[in-house]
Amino acid sequence: MFRWIPDETLRFWLEQFVGVRLALVTAVLAAVGVGWSVYAVVGAVRGWRRRRRYPDWPGATVPARVRKAGWWGLGLLGLAGVAGALAWPWVARYQRFDGLDVRPAGTVRVRPGTAGAWVVRFDPDVPSLASVEQAGRGLRWFVVGAFVECPPAVRWLLLPSLHRPLWIGFQERPGAFILSRDVERMSEPFLDYAFRLLRRAGLCRTRVLASVPVEVGVGDFRVLATPQGYVLMGTGRRRGGLHKP
Repeated sequence: MFRWIPDETLRFWLEQFVGVRLALVTAVLAAVGVGWSVYAVVGAVRGWRRRRRYPDWPGATVPARVRKAGWWGLGLLGLAGVAGALAWPWVARYQRFDGLDVRPAGTVRVRPGTAGAWVVRFDPDVPSLASVEQAGRGLRWFVVGAFVECPPAVRWLLLPSLHRPLWIGFQERPGAFILSRDVERMSEPFLDYAFRLLRRAGLCRTRVLASVPVEVGVGDFRVLATPQGYVLMGTGRRRGGLHKP
């Protein structure tokens, strides 16, 4: 929709704001809540001034409709605050992942570190998102990410399907397998409260997925987000094999 915008970061933020419709719901609730609150405050001030000027004025100082408007305004502002608190992590920290499409997620660079370790760095395509970097030893490395797949009704009204890289791991034994329960357990410290809330509510399908391990070696990789997790594709810049200190 916004491909004509040359600035990549601005284009990403506009796509996120349009995609995360919860932000639009937040804006509408906040606007209506502010309007009713202003109406209630103005009506209350006029009532108090009228009562002070005309002590024998019949009726209540603050009419019932004004009090009702005030309560509705405060309630809508509260709902807008809750919706905004839920929408902000998705807008700021996640990338869109629509349906079954395969979308580019970023670039991984593998470089030798100190004392025989390797440094693996995941740089998202959007500069405003934080990079993920991990140093370690092993024969293979892999990327773990959080994936949120919402049904069509939720995806249209509230949230699109989203993903975010969490951490990078290493395998020390060539025949070892990554168990899903181990990946889930080790990913707990990296999950944000919005992901945990959606997982408990059951509105969307939330998963923590690991990519297929890749043999260590200096090189660059493109990361694609798929329904089965991240797929790592070499860019042709891979050089050498195992690092020997």
